[in-house]
Amino acid sequence: MRPPETQAYYFASLFATAGVLAALYRRERSGQGDHVDASMQEALATQEHIIRLWANEQQIAKRAGSQHGSVAPARIFPCKDGFVYLYVTRQHWKLFLSVWKDHPATFDAPDWLNNLYRRAHADELNPAVEAFLGKFTRAEITEFLQTKGIPCVPVNTPMGFANDEQVQSRGFMAPVEHAGFGSTKQPAMPFVIDGARPPVGSVPVLDSWRDSGERHTARATSTSGASGGAAPLNGMRIVSFDHVLAGPYGTTILAELGADVIKVESSKGGMDPFRFFGTGEDPNLSPRFLEFNRNKRSFTVNLKHPKGQGVLHDLVAKADAVLDNYSVDVVERIGLAYHQLCAVKPDIVNLRMPGLGTTGPKRHFSTVGVNITSFTGLTYMWNHPGVTNPPIGSQTVFPDYVSGVLCAIIIISGVLHRDRQKKGAFIDLAQSEATAFMIGANLMEAASSGINPEPIGNVSVSVAPHGCYPCKGEDRWCVIAAENEQQWAALTKILGTGVAGDPRFATNAERLQNREALDPIILEWTKNKDAFAIREQLQQAGIPCGVVQTGEDLV
Repeated sequence: MRPPETQAYYFASLFATAGVLAALYRRERSGQGDHVDASMQEALATQEHIIRLWANEQQIAKRAGSQHGSVAPARIFPCKDGFVYLYVTRQHWKLFLSVWKDHPATFDAPDWLNNLYRRAHADELNPAVEAFLGKFTRAEITEFLQTKGIPCVPVNTPMGFANDEQVQSRGFMAPVEHAGFGSTKQPAMPFVIDGARPPVGSVPVLDSWRDSGERHTARATSTSGASGGAAPLNGMRIVSFDHVLAGPYGTTILAELGADVIKVESSKGGMDPFRFFGTGEDPNLSPRFLEFNRNKRSFTVNLKHPKGQGVLHDLVAKADAVLDNYSVDVVERIGLAYHQLCAVKPDIVNLRMPGLGTTGPKRHFSTVGVNITSFTGLTYMWNHPGVTNPPIGSQTVFPDYVSGVLCAIIIISGVLHRDRQKKGAFIDLAQSEATAFMIGANLMEAASSGINPEPIGNVSVSVAPHGCYPCKGEDRWCVIAAENEQQWAALTKILGTGVAGDPRFATNAERLQNREALDPIILEWTKNKDAFAIREQLQQAGIPCGVVQTGEDLV
């Protein structure tokens, strides 16, 4: 299913921003300009595991509702007054049983400690968990489990997220003036720099900048004779205390742009968990780890030993930036807080990216990608119309990916700022805010109208037809849209069956009104045809059409 709003445009804009910043970094060192080409299709294709799953394991990912693909219990569960997303892995299982006092004795068996075993027996496990959680309100069970370090969050609507005390305390929803409807609120930038968010300006009215003249920013003088043929970020060094996905994905982008990324892992039980996802025993050969850590250097060190601290200080002294995606208190315990880094290198750029940010009453919450999605309202909006009781959403780890791209953007921006202003910065990127930023229109609608927006599935609010239609073969689909009358006329010629003369579909407004009559006609035409053949035929006629592709198709 299509995610809410226009994520293809949003992700392409993020990658384009990262590319432009990398080009600026190189220009300021070599004097050479660049051409940046950002593909929407490629930007979206990198936002899931499906390519790696097929390339390494010959698996095609299948939908499973709100159930996580490899862990249980890990899905949306009902409570007295709504829903929560609970995520329990091996490290949480015994603790979860200890607070679930009347759990069935069978769950104490050693087999249940294994993630894959619990996932294989989710049909037995989930009903019992549902009965337990159903005794509580969302707030009660969330607070109870979070105090034990167990990832559990409420499944919010966009309005519920905007009104959450964590969001309110961090000032993420910022007041803004609009000439058309006065005062409202919209998402601010999803990061805080040295304790302050970048200001949110008024919403521009059409042509309001026409006569404002050019705006210029200061440009640093070229600092070296770096070769124009080198990778854009050649010469930048990043020390990264990252694990799992959000941090490693961001530093992979930086590494592929030429930065020297040094990944630091703890030799005392703090190695990246992704090293142990896979069929083999070698932690260096896990496909999931390799996917998000290519082109980097790495080493392990005892972070708490004085000699280990000395090694880290030597690295920091020669680095441009340091980042981590640990829980909020970890860096304080291992001596890597911003003030401690500044004692080693005063102009260091330091990015932290915990789930809910480094400040606020819920900053200590234990989170993972899929429950951050639920917390922000994205899960609620990622559904077909009316599918909200319960909502299903998607199991893609959306927050990790968007936070990763923003990580790359922030690091490059921070280093450019340091070069110009001769000072470092501390940046607090909350993964929840990064995620919510991508449904900003939904959040702004809720704030301005006082009415919670509802999911719309694959349709468009502005054009019809616009949908996903079944094709020949198991779980094969194509997407078709007609954005203007020219495309609609071309589509009617292909569909035939008298569609062109049907008054219900004469204009786009009438097609929108009669969408429930139009979609079955298109479905009848597509259902026995090959999806790729449909794409070829419609693209030749100038009609937007694509295939819902699997990892095998993309490879």
